[in-house]
Amino acid sequence: MRTIMGFIPANFAAASLVPLFFVATVSLAQSQSANPASGSSSGAPPSTPVSAAAGKELLSKTAKLYYSASSAGLESFTCLVHPEWREFLLTADKSATIAENDPRITQLSGARISLQADLSGNANVQWSAPSSLESAKLYANLKTATSQTLEGFIQFWAPFMNGSMIPDSASGVEIQPANGGYIIRSVHGQTATGEFIDTNLILHQFDLGLGDMTLRFLPVYKTTPQGLLVASFVSHILPSAASNRQPQEMHVDLQYQTVNGFPIPANVAIEVVGTGKFHFAFDGCSVQRAAH
Repeated sequence: MRTIMGFIPANFAAASLVPLFFVATVSLAQSQSANPASGSSSGAPPSTPVSAAAGKELLSKTAKLYYSASSAGLESFTCLVHPEWREFLLTADKSATIAENDPRITQLSGARISLQADLSGNANVQWSAPSSLESAKLYANLKTATSQTLEGFIQFWAPFMNGSMIPDSASGVEIQPANGGYIIRSVHGQTATGEFIDTNLILHQFDLGLGDMTLRFLPVYKTTPQGLLVASFVSHILPSAASNRQPQEMHVDLQYQTVNGFPIPANVAIEVVGTGKFHFAFDGCSVQRAAH
């Protein structure tokens, strides 16, 4: 059965979300709204799960609404990446005043950065250092931060593009009417998932329980002729009460370009709450089709 567990590793680390030298404590409000993926908060008794046949039909109908680059034949893509370096420098040193024409920005702009990514969530970031960069330490820090930010983005974005957010089988899945829609739950070993779709079968929340933390995704989609395509998402890392991890939150907004018929990121804006904002432009892209 295809599920998101096949695409996000069980040992997924919080460091994939936030670059190591940007890690910061994020304070999340304790008075959050009701969690639709956990069940109804109205006090009403839980509803009866739908039958296996009804669940199969519901999942099939839901999956058809969403664009899947994997089903369309995309295996991987390669792009040149252009970070907004001033944002990175300001995040690294929030007390600094950095002009638009800071010489470090000019030097960093000479770096050639390429990203190769596939729809299983794997990413390979290659760098060619600018010859004029004066500070080797600055370059090393920014290389680490940029690479980890891009790798974390691909890990989170790929499941929205490969069809794994919606199970392709009702086997081992419980679907329960609740909160004006449906809660879809499944458990695979130590990993549990819970997702909420409304009556229009739009996915609003996806929770992935990984040991002592939960990854929560809150996606927003745009309509395309090929189906619903993720346009933005908020992701939370929510530690358990017993964990010493810090909660973290990331906002991602995407604009796409079409490369040989496939939507590939063109501009990615990432905000790590409490840490900083990062923008990347993608160009010079090529795609690799899956072998048939």
